[in-house]
Amino acid sequence: METKKGRNLFVAVILLMTGIVLFNHPLLAECWDEITIIGDIPEPRWGHSIVKMDTEIVVFGGADESGLDLGELWKFYKDEDKWERIVPQNNPPPPRKNHSAFIYDEKMYIFGGSSGSTCLNDFWHYDFDTQIWTQLDSSRGDTPKPRTEATMTVVGDKAYLQGGRNPATETIFKDLWVVYLNTFGMEKLADMGEYEGPRYGHSSAAVGNDIYICGGNGSPWGYHTGNLVYHTDGGTWDIVDWKPKAGFASFNQVMLRMYTTMLYRALDIFLFGGQCPKDHPYGFFPKTNRSQIAEEDTILCDMWKLNLEDSTVTRCADLPVALTQAAGVDMDGEFYIFGGMKSDGTAINTLYKYIEGDTPVEKTDQNPKVSLLYPNYPNPFNPVTTIRYTIPKSSQVRLGIFDLQGRAVENLIDQYQSSGDHSVSFDGSNHSSGVYFYKLEAERHTQIRKMLLIK
Repeated sequence: METKKGRNLFVAVILLMTGIVLFNHPLLAECWDEITIIGDIPEPRWGHSIVKMDTEIVVFGGADESGLDLGELWKFYKDEDKWERIVPQNNPPPPRKNHSAFIYDEKMYIFGGSSGSTCLNDFWHYDFDTQIWTQLDSSRGDTPKPRTEATMTVVGDKAYLQGGRNPATETIFKDLWVVYLNTFGMEKLADMGEYEGPRYGHSSAAVGNDIYICGGNGSPWGYHTGNLVYHTDGGTWDIVDWKPKAGFASFNQVMLRMYTTMLYRALDIFLFGGQCPKDHPYGFFPKTNRSQIAEEDTILCDMWKLNLEDSTVTRCADLPVALTQAAGVDMDGEFYIFGGMKSDGTAINTLYKYIEGDTPVEKTDQNPKVSLLYPNYPNPFNPVTTIRYTIPKSSQVRLGIFDLQGRAVENLIDQYQSSGDHSVSFDGSNHSSGVYFYKLEAERHTQIRKMLLIK
């Protein structure tokens, strides 16, 4: 027992020191780090799914380099850098790739995909407590047609299925379905195809009650340039009007792609890799050799961050290797990318972790043209830290604290203030340990920084 306590104390000290380095070192650069695995590793694959279950990463299905579909279930323990193959107590679903997967009520759900040349529309969930797969009865009423390369996004107690295709029938779908997860009933909603046609191979992410859909292909229309948002509370679609940033012709430069990993975290949407047309109309992407998946496409290694507050696009650290049909997950503020296919047609089983660098600390500008938000001190902190900021002229100022899901935690400032330097204390006594974000809004300018509360 004492040995275990000593080990836990050692781990805690290491984590604390790591947190201090990551959050206080002014020269830390963002980067992707390859995880060194202890023990067995899932075989290389692409078209698989990945979800977060508590503190573990779960991978299901996919296909190997030869195109053979896989039906294995693996779990990664990030605190131990170890994979474990999960052996269910009953027969699993048929092996598949390019299916949809999500977590709800501590169960993993999968829908559709393809097994060999056959498209599927079966619906399953896996119970991690009983280790049993269960096929859900979707025979009541209308059900989505078999499809692959669709997306499924959870908002509250509902899952929304968007698009996809059936290569055997040369059908590309434009429909939107909702699955009521408490009853497993299904209902067809307003088509997304009214906006730039049907699509497959797109990406989606839930942001509050909205679902953002980006990229994809809609042959014979080709790659999509329009990006959509579905408002689940109103049941309506909109085309997203992203504002261009200096040096970019339009946001379509970034989003003209498919099979991209897309994650949402704290007011930002992140995009990783995928593939785009070989002769991209904007022509500035970091390209590799032509893909063996689709000879007319180029596999990408770029990463982008879209801020939902002002719709600006920021280039982040490139992936270590260009990948398409990989899978990613956000684990408490840390991005993990697993598997995928490279531009030479080989699949990988490497697990990468994204480390987001801190912004270098600069001297205070005595006459700033825009508001400035500085790193809080101390950071990490327990339980009080000080946040300092400068505003160029008298204005209404809002300063709030948000959690990793972008939810408001505490409102520190919401008042008219005079120009100059200001500071305010944040007391985290009533909040749990973890990463938080603080956002300053003043004079139509927004800045966000992160901090670490350790108790």
